[in-house]
Amino acid sequence: MLRLIVLLILCSSVTLASALNLDSLWGIWNNENMEDTSRLKAMHIIVWNGYLFSQPDSAMYFARLQYDLAEKAENKKWMAKALNTQGMSYYLQDLYTEALNCLNKSLQLNQALDNKEGITTCLSNIGLVYEKQGNYQMAMEHYQTSLKINRELGYTEGLSNTLNNIGILYDEQGNFDKALEYYTRSLQLDKENNNKDGIASSLNNIGLYYVSQKIYDKALAHFLQSITIKEQINNDVGLSYTYQNIGRIYLESGKLKQARKYFDQAITIQQKTGEKYPLVNALLGIGEIYYVENNLSAAILYGKQAFQLAQETNAIRLITESSEFLYKVYSKTNHTKALEMYELYIKMRDSIANEENTRALIQQEYQYEYDKKAAADGIRNAETIKLKNIQLQTQKTRTNYLIIGVFIMLLFLILAIYNYRAKRIANKTLQDQKKTMEEKNKELERLSIVASKTENIILIMDPEGNVEWVNNSFVKLNNLTMEELIAERGPNIKTISNNPDMAKIIEECIKSKSPYRYDSLNITSQGERVWESSTLTPIYDEQGVLNKFIIIDTDITKQKNAEELLNQKNKDITDSINYAQRIQNALLPSKEVLSLIPDGFILFQPKDIVSGDFYWMQQHNNRIYLAACDCTGHGVPGAFMSMISSSLLDEALLEKGITQPSEIFFEVRKGIIKALKQTEEAGSQKDGMDAVLCSWDQNGKLEYALAYNPFFLIRNRELIETKADKYPVGFHTGAQKPFTHHELKLEKGDTVYLFSDGYPDQFGGKKDKKFMMKNFKKLLLSIQDKTMNEQKTILEETMAEWKGDTEQVDDILVMGVRF
Repeated sequence: MLRLIVLLILCSSVTLASALNLDSLWGIWNNENMEDTSRLKAMHIIVWNGYLFSQPDSAMYFARLQYDLAEKAENKKWMAKALNTQGMSYYLQDLYTEALNCLNKSLQLNQALDNKEGITTCLSNIGLVYEKQGNYQMAMEHYQTSLKINRELGYTEGLSNTLNNIGILYDEQGNFDKALEYYTRSLQLDKENNNKDGIASSLNNIGLYYVSQKIYDKALAHFLQSITIKEQINNDVGLSYTYQNIGRIYLESGKLKQARKYFDQAITIQQKTGEKYPLVNALLGIGEIYYVENNLSAAILYGKQAFQLAQETNAIRLITESSEFLYKVYSKTNHTKALEMYELYIKMRDSIANEENTRALIQQEYQYEYDKKAAADGIRNAETIKLKNIQLQTQKTRTNYLIIGVFIMLLFLILAIYNYRAKRIANKTLQDQKKTMEEKNKELERLSIVASKTENIILIMDPEGNVEWVNNSFVKLNNLTMEELIAERGPNIKTISNNPDMAKIIEECIKSKSPYRYDSLNITSQGERVWESSTLTPIYDEQGVLNKFIIIDTDITKQKNAEELLNQKNKDITDSINYAQRIQNALLPSKEVLSLIPDGFILFQPKDIVSGDFYWMQQHNNRIYLAACDCTGHGVPGAFMSMISSSLLDEALLEKGITQPSEIFFEVRKGIIKALKQTEEAGSQKDGMDAVLCSWDQNGKLEYALAYNPFFLIRNRELIETKADKYPVGFHTGAQKPFTHHELKLEKGDTVYLFSDGYPDQFGGKKDKKFMMKNFKKLLLSIQDKTMNEQKTILEETMAEWKGDTEQVDDILVMGVRF
């Protein structure tokens, strides 16, 4: 299930009457004779109530106009508010660096003005940006500071919004019960103050809690309440998130029609507002619907759109979810792309795991630094008191000596000054040494935490490659201590490593002075095969002298096993398809039969190894029969249909003696319906073929039948298009009508073209559009002065140039005969 998120924006309060509509507010803003403060307030309400959540780019434009007026009026309070609005506009457009820049400028202005309400607003909004970036520590620090100020001010709206934000933060970290506690506290405050925007956000978040507990009826009830309020206040961004949440519930419940409705509503808003982060999840939701419906081509289309957007946002979680979805769909259609997506999914999933481990380590490090700082402050305070006591004693001594005499006083004064200076120098030296030791201890402690917590294998070696230390993960995997390892394989990594190229790897690492990555197969002491991805890193001192080597190994056995399994399955499938190709080729006309057409060509380019298009030719009773057939589907399914259809054509002509093309089609249709057991029942197979079948004799009498496919006759540089029956050779809804019989008299120089729809339907060109039938006709007319072999070459070269790097979408079949 895709991760569900919710947007919460902390809005600064507005003081103009809410009853004013936007037209009235625009009138105030455009009236340059009014006070600047009134105009600034009017624009503030216009932006927050009319544009920010639905058109954040427009909100940015108006906020800049507001800032320019505030700057001209030297009103720093409103300059800060305008910067806050700009920051939230950037936030809604996923431009987090720009958002932080504006919000920090707003915070600095508010701090200079000692504007507590503005300070807490900025702190909460900065926390939102850090949370979206995944920097939960910085987000929580800003939220807690905002909470403290809100409590001091008694600012309930800001307090409620910050509580809601903290709830979202706990939700992101999987602590759902804690998140519900904060959402409920926020909702209570919002209801007491009739804060509709806050109520809507809290209801949405509580709904997400019930989703996490799979209590869908309660979740849906909260979402619908949230939608009602958001529609009243025109919060389009919030609506898109809640629509998406409802769509996910219906998808999980198997109610695909309702799910599609809400996902579409979310996408409509998100495309208007330009929010990429939620749009990825909505596109994946529709992709899931198509996947459940087994419409894999549509599922891939939406999955690819989501994947492209995820890459644009550079959000690891979104790339992970979209690549996982494409891997799932491609596993049924394209094993090469499935493997590509699986590798990316594993890489992104490991990145998320590493991020989570890093966050935990950062939290431990943060607490450790706090404790160390407190202890250091205590030491410095004690030293300060001690120094003051010495100074007091010195002063007392000097006073006593003054009584004795000026000479003795001066003597002791000189000695005191000398001692004081010496002590200062000694103290400074000690402090510098202490600081250096503390920094080194901190670094060692951090490394110790990482090495002990990680599941990766870590080895440390001297410059010669001799192992000096291994972590617990190494011992656990190999069931060997470092001492046992050295006793068994020797001390050097060149003899310890299972990689035969270890010496070359070390040489390359030293030469480049940079990390070197390689994969190795390791056999554990229990005989297990373990694939490891290793990074060898050289460590140099300040003078550039090699000091150590560090190897970090990651277990990639599951990934390697999956690759081997996919490769083997892909080979098995490809071998089977290649064998099917041999069978299909055997059913095509032989060279002897094709020689009956002395002046003609056949252009046949299957999309896959086997094809749903095929051509058929026979000679019977002094007549030559030629057909171009396009069966349902392409690849393996199309190939099966082509084999059945080709055999039925032979049977109708050669065994049953049916010679009229229209009657041959009718007989083949009966055979297809019987072979595939096609009926009127819902869900019954509707497979068949679109085809054209011609026959002619030595006197130039041409008979033909057309099923959804015409053929072209070019006579005296004029193209004549025949009219086909609008039903296939196969089962179709309604009465199974007979096929129309056609005749015409051929003239010398006539050229007939039979084809499937693959050539005109191929995408390509600069705009990646279809070649189109009108261009196909123009091309055939333009090459009439060429020989038939030359025509085939021109058709091939034209298609290759048009297609370029675009994937072939269908089988291509074009046949030409000149009489």
